[in-house]
Amino acid sequence: MSDTVDYYPIMMDLQDRDCLVVGGGQVATRKVQGLLQCGARVTVVAPSLAPELAALVESGSICFQDRDYVPSDMEGKSLAIAATDDRAVNQEVSREAKARSIPVNVVDQPGLCSFIVPAIHRDGDLCVAVSTGGRSPGAAAQIRDEIARSLGPGYGDYLALVGEARNKLKEFCTDPARRRAALAKLTDGRLLDLVRRGDAHRAKELIQEWLSSELD
Repeated sequence: MSDTVDYYPIMMDLQDRDCLVVGGGQVATRKVQGLLQCGARVTVVAPSLAPELAALVESGSICFQDRDYVPSDMEGKSLAIAATDDRAVNQEVSREAKARSIPVNVVDQPGLCSFIVPAIHRDGDLCVAVSTGGRSPGAAAQIRDEIARSLGPGYGDYLALVGEARNKLKEFCTDPARRRAALAKLTDGRLLDLVRRGDAHRAKELIQEWLSSELD
């Protein structure tokens, strides 16, 4: 019988949601940066801060409570992360979050987590997440980097073009069969090749040709 959890992979919308990070070191910094990238409103609770976090406080990007964690810090939060080197504090954060049914991650302590954070590669709207079920974060990062190298550049710009075209199809093409045919063209590889060659103009022309043929 496996001693690991079969985690359910999920993409969570944290835009304008209040999130808590307990801890002020380099690990907490990386967690805060990831949350901000997703549009979360972040509160950090710690008796001291790494320079990067102090700069985010100074710029008004995050809220900061200059003290030790207390259970009331969990009030109104949508997600919590404990990134301290104090196991007792991490346990308290985990216990309080779970009591309030708030998703919680405790860095490097999967037994205290209700979710774990995968190794992530981003390119625009493309997000590739790799998990080893908590067995080896280092291996997950290695696999992520291998995938990123194999994918190569250009997917962010490519997805922006495809997304715009898809929205037009949804608005103006009511026939499901014709819409599926047009969507298949958008992902047949030619657009990505054009984007990678730096020919965005021709890519847009090709999209317009396809859309015109389906929307006429």
